[in-house]
Amino acid sequence: MIDEAVFDTGPLLHLGEIDSKELLEIFGKIYTTSTVEEELELPGVEISSVVKRKLEAESKDRAKHLADRKGLELGEATSIALCLQEGIEYFFTDDLEARKTAETRGLEAHGTLAIVTRAYSLEIIEMEEAEQAIKDLYMDSSLFVTRDLVDWALEKIRKT
Repeated sequence: MIDEAVFDTGPLLHLGEIDSKELLEIFGKIYTTSTVEEELELPGVEISSVVKRKLEAESKDRAKHLADRKGLELGEATSIALCLQEGIEYFFTDDLEARKTAETRGLEAHGTLAIVTRAYSLEIIEMEEAEQAIKDLYMDSSLFVTRDLVDWALEKIRKT
């Protein structure tokens, strides 16, 4: 179980697309920003367990800096700024550049596949469900993930 984490749009959207929001049970609290909340106002993507947090002025400046200098989308930039503002270690995003940026700031960054593998290792879902979720993310969601990464995640589940 992860006590608290900050999410940008990607993992919440992708889990919603494959109807696997129950995997979010591995988190005590999930926080996000108003920017991410606005991005999630899409048909069929409702995540009620997410708490929106307001960015302080300094964090807004940090988010703007990250967006301008690192080329991040505003949702990703505000999410990283929220982690730093609140002292939350875990950041979930499916954007590689956002993960790299977060890690250079001392955050532990992961994507949607890590949520599936963690849910399996915590016995929230069975192996077959985890494998199917990974396959669904690859085939049926808007997540851009390569076959190599899918194979890595399936191997990780099978070795756990």
